[in-house]
Amino acid sequence: MGHNRAVTVVLSAFLALSGAVLPVAALAQAPAYSSQEEASLLAAEDGRFQAQIAKDMPAIAHGLADELIFTHSVGQVQNKTQYLDAISNGRLDFKSINVSDRTAWVSGDMGVTHAMLHQVVGTFKIEDSYLAAYIKRDGRWQLLCWQTSFGPNGPSIPPRPPAAH
Repeated sequence: MGHNRAVTVVLSAFLALSGAVLPVAALAQAPAYSSQEEASLLAAEDGRFQAQIAKDMPAIAHGLADELIFTHSVGQVQNKTQYLDAISNGRLDFKSINVSDRTAWVSGDMGVTHAMLHQVVGTFKIEDSYLAAYIKRDGRWQLLCWQTSFGPNGPSIPPRPPAAH
């Protein structure tokens, strides 16, 4: 599968699963899902979460596609460089990352995961849901797109206190 077609397939699946209306006929042409590949995808995702907590920058970078689109629940969008910078300089200081109700789907070299996300970032306890799209390159899964949405109880990040005058 060519790079541009692979990205189109992932983005179409990502948008379709998030409720957007787009044709996803290309997905029907991909090979069927494999439970071994699903397990491999989930292990790669878990490894990335652990690398983020450990601030293992080479491991994090290795698991991110160069064309990464990372969208936070507050609407901030980052590319790979911006996301890595936010972790390395402590703006994103992951203390714990746990998931529940996780599902995965794999077709060929494309994969999608979805779960509830329970994490502590800095001093904030955050509970969101996420949808992630992955591409398999050189035998490893790389995160291509990430989208978090507020959890069922709305925003879990407390508002910033007003600035002192």
